[in-house]
Amino acid sequence: MLGANDNWADTQADLIAAAGFAPTDGRESALFISLPAGDYTAVVTRAPTSSASGVALLQINDARSR
Repeated sequence: MLGANDNWADTQADLIAAAGFAPTDGRESALFISLPAGDYTAVVTRAPTSSASGVALLQINDARSR
């Protein structure tokens, strides 16, 4: 695992906001990580304390282009 979080504002809030990628809801997940070029798999699951289901949107950005 390279990284994980639930509630982006709990981790890396300053970095994510400074890069211009801050979600509008503090309960959303966001992760700021530098990775070498390659193939990766993202696994999106519900919060451990939730029994809800829904739809996930995974967005990957190149922060260097900001």
